[in-house]
Amino acid sequence: MASAVAAVRSVVPLCAAASVLGAPTDRVTNALPLSYASLKQSSFAGRSLAMAPSLRSALQARSGRTSHKVRAAVEPEVESEVDDVSEQLKEQLKGVQNWWDKQEDKLAIVGLGVSGIVALWASSGLLSSIDRLPVLPGFFEFVGILFTGWFVYRYLLFKPDREELAQLVDETKKKITGEE
Repeated sequence: MASAVAAVRSVVPLCAAASVLGAPTDRVTNALPLSYASLKQSSFAGRSLAMAPSLRSALQARSGRTSHKVRAAVEPEVESEVDDVSEQLKEQLKGVQNWWDKQEDKLAIVGLGVSGIVALWASSGLLSSIDRLPVLPGFFEFVGILFTGWFVYRYLLFKPDREELAQLVDETKKKITGEE
């Protein structure tokens, strides 16, 4: 499968080489070998492609040389998008560096980060071991469906209930951020 993808990807460079040499590109695509043996000879991402003898001889006869070099150029709009993303990344990195410099207890922050990663890893292992049990996944799925239905009925179905949910969320945010 990978060799078939490589052969398809290599059509574009061959068509580009043919158009540089002045050959019509439909002849290039028709001259490509589509047998399994020729697909097997091609390597991934078009690094090397075993050309059909008729294509090789047509290219050699047209140019008088045996090797061809094709140069790709980056379009200006793609280059400007790359520059924009690069600038945004630099700004984000400076913001993170400034935040890190302002922190007094860096060891605690690193410890919290490491403990968070360990907690994620442990919970993933716990969930995968629960998922392997025969009855529990179906039971937990049923409980999740029931809870989702209750939550929709309790907080999302009617306007006063949605307002109550918004107040609960705001109160919880204030408790977490310490504004209260």
